[in-house]
Amino acid sequence: DLLAYVKQGGRLLVTGAHSAGFFRDDVEFGSDADSVASLGKGKIGMIGEDIGTEYFKNPTDEMRERLGRKVDELFPKQIVTVTGSHALDVTLNRAGKKTVVNLLNIGRGPDVGAAGVYNEIPPLTDIHVTYRTQKKPSKITLIPGNKKLTIVYESGEASVVIPRIDIHSLLVIE
Repeated sequence: DLLAYVKQGGRLLVTGAHSAGFFRDDVEFGSDADSVASLGKGKIGMIGEDIGTEYFKNPTDEMRERLGRKVDELFPKQIVTVTGSHALDVTLNRAGKKTVVNLLNIGRGPDVGAAGVYNEIPPLTDIHVTYRTQKKPSKITLIPGNKKLTIVYESGEASVVIPRIDIHSLLVIE
């Protein structure tokens, strides 16, 4: 139950009036189309429009930045941050004692056809990844290639630069 999750300290982002409607009896969102409400020990953020569907149809910097601001507000201490391109999907996984960051180039280049068909996915270069951790990792390996990356560690953050991502890369953090 999502309400129980939030009441116990979880954080949830809801987009679209339809989705927000599921929480109207329990949460009082502000009059602003984008707002955050406290519920128990947690918070629910709301973006008034179905931004995911709209972004898929016509991605704009304004929509991406709007979503980013709300995510930053709800999750101020993100474990992983990536800069250098907006054309990356990022997921964080654990594999035993290792942390794995999946980086998927979604190819938001100029060659996407009207039907959403990707005719070409341009490679991404100089991608900066920062991983929040209490101690410096012993190594961060880039796959494919099993390349050990140079780690810069400062104030609880381990940072690396990925020279190039074609389609899909992994960072294995140990």
